[in-house]
Amino acid sequence: MKGTGIGVPRYLVAIVGCNAISCVCFALAGSGTSSAYFWAAMVFGLVAIVAYYTFVYKVWAAIQDGRASISPAKAVALCFVPIFSIYWLFKIWSTLPQEYRGFAERHDIQGPAMPEQLYKAYPIVIMANGFISLFTILFSPVVLYFQFLVIYNAAQAINAVACSARNSAQAQPSLCSPPRPKGTAASVHHWRRSTREYGRERLRSR
Repeated sequence: MKGTGIGVPRYLVAIVGCNAISCVCFALAGSGTSSAYFWAAMVFGLVAIVAYYTFVYKVWAAIQDGRASISPAKAVALCFVPIFSIYWLFKIWSTLPQEYRGFAERHDIQGPAMPEQLYKAYPIVIMANGFISLFTILFSPVVLYFQFLVIYNAAQAINAVACSARNSAQAQPSLCSPPRPKGTAASVHHWRRSTREYGRERLRSR
């Protein structure tokens, strides 16, 4: 198992945020305000594309144990094959929940579920936007909304895999910071003590 997690805010900003800025800049460029908006849209769009494929690679890399049907390099590389990439877009996202669930069951990982309907709808939304964007950008907020949900959910799931991998490798369950409890002052005091112990374990493990 891979022990590398995914920075949720980093990828939300790099993918969803940059896509949103790119859409706004394209709209301003279309109004003839300034050519600078066009180049700004291109730059932010390029950042979002690089971040997106990096995210795809990391997600599939995290669930590799010799039984995954798609390797991370294959998941990214086949996205650039003309025409076939349309099928592949559906493949890498619609099969991810089943692959993740199987991986989690084999390694006894208690992570968030990946809603299959969400991951099946996401490629459809992307393809619909590819057609609708030829006429208007008004569909873009829908794409950004789905993109936010998919990236956030997938990142949380992969971080659960990374946490489990670190604990398995070091045999120290305390390496995952304990969640803050809701309850009495005594339980909060116990949480603070556990958190301090977690910090000391992290320092010793470096």
